[in-house]
Amino acid sequence: MVETWIADIRFLQNQNCFQWHYSSLPKWRKEKADQLRSSMKKAQSIGAWILWQEIQRKYRLEKSEVFNLSHSGDYVLCSADHYQQERLQIGCDIEEIKPINLSVAKRFFCPKEYETIMAGNTTEERTETFYRFWVLKESFVKATKKGFGINSCSFEIALTIPPILLKQPKEFTEKYYYQEYEWSEISYKMAVCTTTPRIVREINREFIDVLETIC
Repeated sequence: MVETWIADIRFLQNQNCFQWHYSSLPKWRKEKADQLRSSMKKAQSIGAWILWQEIQRKYRLEKSEVFNLSHSGDYVLCSADHYQQERLQIGCDIEEIKPINLSVAKRFFCPKEYETIMAGNTTEERTETFYRFWVLKESFVKATKKGFGINSCSFEIALTIPPILLKQPKEFTEKYYYQEYEWSEISYKMAVCTTTPRIVREINREFIDVLETIC
């Protein structure tokens, strides 16, 4: 069963709290954070790892490598498999909804996806649909572990409930499944893509503000 957790990382804006968590990181994770220039990106990198560590601790997933992390703005996301299935693929993404030049969609999305976006009656509707496609596409390429090596127009998504892949690159023969998440209190889009249909349908907020108490 694949589950997705969200956590608020604003507590890492406190320098003492940031340093406390930073000191507990493994060396390679510290080096990864050190390569990032902005304090926000450092906090996002560290916060995502803290969330994963807490999930591992509570659910005893120490031996599992089937997980994926994402971050945007003040929040981090982690999707993981409770049963540690072999060869399972998981990708997740979270994006803060901000004003955007929708010409980006015409360049990077499939024609039908672009048409779906532009069919919105207002700028807000079109922007929201854009970010739905964005997190769905990003979670797919993260699940395949190919990242930017995949042309974003080589696979097409339909915004059904749940969303489905209408077309996918020939080199990926697995069947992929989607789940979108929303939390009415924040203006973000979230999604997970995985090769199992067993996906928890609601975002897990059990760690939303627990991590701050660890400092």
